[in-house]
Amino acid sequence: MWDLVSGTERAVLTGHTSRVETVVMAEIDGRPHALTAGADETLRVWDVVSAVERAVLTGHTRRVETVVVTEIDGRPHALTGSRDGTVRLWDLLSGTERDVLTDHAGQADEVITVAVVEIDNAPHAVAVGIDGKVRTWNLTTGTQFASIAVPSRWVNAAVVTELDDRPHVLTASSDDGTVRVWDLVAGVERDDLAVSTRSLRLMVVADIDGRPHALATGDEGTVLVWDVASGTERTVLTGHTGSVLMMAVAQIGGRPHALSTGTEGTVQVWDLAVEPRPASAAGHSATVRTMTVTEFGGRSHAFTTGDDGAARVWDLVSGAERAVLEGHAGAVKAVAVTMLDDRYYALTVDETAKIWDLASGSLRGAFTGHTNLVNSLAVVEIDGRPHAVTAGADSTVRVWDVASGSEQAVLEGHTGGVTEVVVTEIDDRPHAISAGFDGTMRVWDVISDTERTVLTGHTRWVRMLVVTEIDGRPHVVSASEDRTVRVWDLVAGVERAVLTGHTRSLIAVKVTELRGRPHALTTSFDRTVRVWDLVTGIERPALTGPANLLNAMAVVKIDGRPHAVTTCADRKVRVWDLLSARVTAVLTLPLPAQVIMANDELLLLGMASEVIALQHTAVP
Repeated sequence: MWDLVSGTERAVLTGHTSRVETVVMAEIDGRPHALTAGADETLRVWDVVSAVERAVLTGHTRRVETVVVTEIDGRPHALTGSRDGTVRLWDLLSGTERDVLTDHAGQADEVITVAVVEIDNAPHAVAVGIDGKVRTWNLTTGTQFASIAVPSRWVNAAVVTELDDRPHVLTASSDDGTVRVWDLVAGVERDDLAVSTRSLRLMVVADIDGRPHALATGDEGTVLVWDVASGTERTVLTGHTGSVLMMAVAQIGGRPHALSTGTEGTVQVWDLAVEPRPASAAGHSATVRTMTVTEFGGRSHAFTTGDDGAARVWDLVSGAERAVLEGHAGAVKAVAVTMLDDRYYALTVDETAKIWDLASGSLRGAFTGHTNLVNSLAVVEIDGRPHAVTAGADSTVRVWDVASGSEQAVLEGHTGGVTEVVVTEIDDRPHAISAGFDGTMRVWDVISDTERTVLTGHTRWVRMLVVTEIDGRPHVVSASEDRTVRVWDLVAGVERAVLTGHTRSLIAVKVTELRGRPHALTTSFDRTVRVWDLVTGIERPALTGPANLLNAMAVVKIDGRPHAVTTCADRKVRVWDLLSARVTAVLTLPLPAQVIMANDELLLLGMASEVIALQHTAVP
């Protein structure tokens, strides 16, 4: 057992003499317990608070395949199904066997599924064997309720669901390639769902639009989805290049999703409430460099920029390309979105800054003045009007009135190219913070167009800036080629902390909140992700795992807990629980990619000429 807050091992539960196949949780005497079963033919009950074994339940003569917890007469019980063909019922309070459930005609073949349903207001056990028998027992009396013979030589998978307020079981058979639906009360077949494969291995049930649907898959790598009530096929989910090994259904963002893993090493995540969209959307003709997500017109949109000199706008609800903003002579380095006169506009930069009307996709104007590449762009409001702040390789920071397109100020002081600019409020006035090749950061009052302070300390050029709040005061976090991350109090104009530990240059910096305190996450060419408490400057346990270079990072909350999402040169997206510092999911991509989050959903941006998964791909 592991403490997920500290990431430390709490206890090792030893006793099984062979491989453990199944773990389920149950509450006994008001305390959480774990039930484990497997190849040693036993069911073991563990008090997880004290880490003490409460009972060893023996009786099965072959491996235990499945365990289900239920309540009978107000007491917790466990049902176990085994390769010995029996289903056994255990009283978890007394630690004794209550019943052995066998077929009328004698012992059946291996049990692959056990479930509990209610028939005539009494709990019943449903067991399905690979021999094609579906057996039902009244758990209160221990008597067999019904036995159904599936007309197939081999049943690979089975799952229980409810139709028309009555319990049903679905069985998948590989020898005739059918999924059959059985009414457990009447003991008759309700429907026969013909499928396109005979290698069915797994089956789960999901509620889609208030109706039960069956998901089944096999060796071909496809997932077949049927509306069980109508008996019609809803869709076929394709993406795996090998056999599907595992499947699960989960609610993500209030919508049903399927998760599947394959022999090729990928995890596919499907939104079951919508028609499946293709996994790639070609658009850019050269390398894609950046992606920004914003909302306008009541819908989420992504903006991608690349070396082909175009910025593309994608509707994330439909997955369609909404506009192509063309006209730049070189690679587009940055994009920002603002509103002017109740219309949305995009600002893009290469050697110039251009402003685009997003409703029409047309060019409104250009900001000319920089004499070299524009590296960074931010939007700030001055006197109630949107202004653009640009950072250029010509060593200047420039401020522009978006409405008129006129240059308002040229902020000079850097002795090398300016690489980054961000904006924030200090003493209730808008300010810009710029950084560059001279290793300094400069804080500018953009109303008076004056330099407020110069922040020095880095010994090489500054790559990234992130604005955050610490102790109610604005701060900026800077990452440099000198391998340090520094934290600066913008009100006092002083360095608050120097975060050291990375052994190579920084790649990305993100700021998030852990246990009510701001933390920084940093990635580096040293292939580590480090987590820093920005209040104390102390490093928390680092995120370790991938041996390849991490190339992008995002932060999101999943089930109320903060997580980091990273991409790597090994083409895997890893999801990390930041409180436990452990990987909770790994997704394999067809090519290296960046990653960002939008509305708690994962968006992947191909580092080559395509955008992969611009559709919503939910985090597992």
